[in-house]
Amino acid sequence: MHDVTAPSNSGGALRPLVALALSSLVPLLIYDGEWTLTALLVGVNAAYAGFRFGWTCFAPSPRLLAGFFWLFMYIFGGLAPLAQVASHRWPLGTGVPDGPVRVAAVIVLVFVISYDVGTGFARRAGPTRPPRRALKSERIMMIAVFAVITAVYEVYRIGGIGNLFTSRARLGSLIRQDLASAAAPIHAALLGVPTFIAGYLMIAGRKTGQLGQRTLQIMIMVPLALVLTNPFTSSRYVLGTVVLGLALIALQPLSSTLYRCMLLGLGAGLVFAFKVFDRFRYEKPVTSSTVTFDVQSQFQNGDYDAFQQIAHGAEWVASTGYHPEQLLGPPFFWVPRIVWPDKPYDTGIALALFKGFHFTNLSAPIPAELYVAGGVFAVILGGVLMGWLWTRLDRHLELHGPAGWVGLVVPVLAVYQFILLRGSLLQATGRLVVILGLLWFATTPMRRESPGSLTTELATQASGRREN
Repeated sequence: MHDVTAPSNSGGALRPLVALALSSLVPLLIYDGEWTLTALLVGVNAAYAGFRFGWTCFAPSPRLLAGFFWLFMYIFGGLAPLAQVASHRWPLGTGVPDGPVRVAAVIVLVFVISYDVGTGFARRAGPTRPPRRALKSERIMMIAVFAVITAVYEVYRIGGIGNLFTSRARLGSLIRQDLASAAAPIHAALLGVPTFIAGYLMIAGRKTGQLGQRTLQIMIMVPLALVLTNPFTSSRYVLGTVVLGLALIALQPLSSTLYRCMLLGLGAGLVFAFKVFDRFRYEKPVTSSTVTFDVQSQFQNGDYDAFQQIAHGAEWVASTGYHPEQLLGPPFFWVPRIVWPDKPYDTGIALALFKGFHFTNLSAPIPAELYVAGGVFAVILGGVLMGWLWTRLDRHLELHGPAGWVGLVVPVLAVYQFILLRGSLLQATGRLVVILGLLWFATTPMRRESPGSLTTELATQASGRREN
C-alpha cells in the first residue's frame, strides 16, 4: 500500500532563496540589453514563473503537476522569450513586431495568474475522495497481451526492428506509408503507448500492493517500452513521457529531495542540452546538436518557438478575428476529414499557414489556443480551470498515492502536460485519450467500503498525515 509520510520541511530555508534567484538573478544573467517596455513585460513573466517554479520545487511535499507546469512556463514562457527579445532573433527565422510581443506577454501573464487563482480555489476545497476504482490483474494482462501483439504488428509494418533505430524522419515516413492522414497517428500511438502503459500499470500494482511483485513481467514490458520509444526515432516529449512516467510511478511516494533534484535537473537540461536529440531527428546527423552554455544561441532554436507562436496567434486574431471553432478539433480528433471536411486543422498548422511558413510542425501553446478561440476571457477561464484541476489532482496523489484511476493518471499526466502545454491540442489529444482509456480499462469499481479494504486503509493513512 502507499506509504503516506509526513511532509518534509528540509527545504524550508532554501525555498525563498531559490525562488528569488530563479526570478531575478537568472533573468538578469540572460538579458543583457536595454530594458524597453517590451523587455519589461517579458521579464515580468520570467520573474513570476521563476518565483513560482522555485517556490513549488521546495514545497513541503512534491506536487507533480504543479512542478512540471511551472517548469514549462518558466523555460518556454519566460527565459526563452527574454533571450529572444534581447538578441532580436526569433526561432522561426522571422522578426516579430513589438506590438504582438507585448500582447503575447500579457496573454502569458494573465494565464499564469489565472492558474494561481484556480489553485487558490482548489486549496479552499475539502480533501479529495478516496479511490473508488482498483487495479484488476486480469485486465492488466489483457493490456499486456494487446501491447505485445500491436507492437509486433507495427514493427512488421515498418520493415523490422532495425528501423526503430534510424531517425524520426525515417520512421515517420514508414508509419505513414499506404495510410490515410487520419490513420497515421493511430499507428504511431499503437507502436509504443500500450507497452508503456502495460509496464506502468505493473509497476503501479507492485507499488500499491494490489498485484504482487510481477518482477518477470516488469522486466519484459519496461525494456520493450524503451525499445519502442527510444531517443533515435521518438520525439523528445514522447520519450520524456515514457522515461519520466515510468520513473515517477516507480519512485512513489516521491521524496521531496528527489523531486527537487529532478525538476531542477530537467530545467538545466532544457536550457543547455535540449538540442542534443536533434541529432536523431533526420537521417543525416545534425552537427550543431551539442550541449551548449551559450543560452542566447540555444533559445534561438525552433524548439523554443512557443512564445513566438503566441505572438503569431495575437497577430492572427488582430487580422481575422477569433476562431472558436479551433476548440472543436481536440474533442472530435477521431472524426475523419472525409466525414467532416471543415474540421479545424491544428492551431500550430493554422498559424504557420497564416504566416506563410512552409514548415508547419510548429507549436501552439495552450495560452495561444485559448486566446485564438475566445480572447482574454478564454485565457482567464482556461487558466483558472487548469489551476483548480491540477491542484486537486496533486492533492489526491498526496493523500492516496497511485491507487485508483485518478492516482494512476497523475504521474503520467504530470509529464505528458509538456505535450499539452506546447500544443497543438488537436495533435496531443489522441495519444492522451489512449493513455487515459487504458488506465481506466485496467481498473474496476471497488466494493462498498469495508474494514481492511484499500479505501479504508488509504483514508486512515491520509487522516494520520493531516494530524502530523
